[in-house]
Amino acid sequence: MKFKPLYFAIVIFVLATIGLIYTQLGNAQKTVPKVKLSYFNDLNAYSEAIQGRLQQEIVTEKSFWFGIEPEKPNHLKLAIALLKQIEKSNGPFDVVFFDKELQLNPDDLVEIPQAKEILVRDEWPAIADQIIALKDKRYFLITASIYSTSYLRENPIHKIKNKTQQNMMTFSSGHFSIDLQDEKNSVFPCNTDDKEGVSAWSCAIVGKARTQRKKLNLQKNGFVGLMDLTGEKDYMILLR
Repeated sequence: MKFKPLYFAIVIFVLATIGLIYTQLGNAQKTVPKVKLSYFNDLNAYSEAIQGRLQQEIVTEKSFWFGIEPEKPNHLKLAIALLKQIEKSNGPFDVVFFDKELQLNPDDLVEIPQAKEILVRDEWPAIADQIIALKDKRYFLITASIYSTSYLRENPIHKIKNKTQQNMMTFSSGHFSIDLQDEKNSVFPCNTDDKEGVSAWSCAIVGKARTQRKKLNLQKNGFVGLMDLTGEKDYMILLR
């Protein structure tokens, strides 16, 4: 009997934690579907769907950011596939950047050998100056999703937008989890112990995946994904 108070305290803590997580999910900003849940034979087909859906917006855009989850090779491959798809339709980019913090190998960059290395988080003021200097030139920048998404208001792109007074087109990719256990495979989990300050983004990914799971057909081969508009010229991509 002496353990009863401790038992109830643990139960209350667990329930409170679950409640906070679901509150975070429920309070996530509303999104607008742009590419509905679809199956793709390869990532080129996925990039074609994205580019095709946004062609009118892309044709007039000069600044593109693509955020990926580190240690998710297919996220990088999709970013490069979209880069190539945009170039195919709208001509080559003047500059391509990649974030050194992603720790990419030379083999990862074979298709974009012209890419320049930068440090988005630590050197964002210098990057903002470079972007201002580019003026009317077109560029594509690959970084981490937590640095590109509009869900995190104090991340590097938010600071760069304020300094440059420019509004880039941004794509941020996240892991498409198929069940509660699989949610642990996201680089940044959705939880209340938000030491890294990224739960708004990670919970948005989890929340969107949960709304789509019943539509999944895991017997199909290839890739499954979707894309939502999450802000002005800001898109969330889920990929599995």
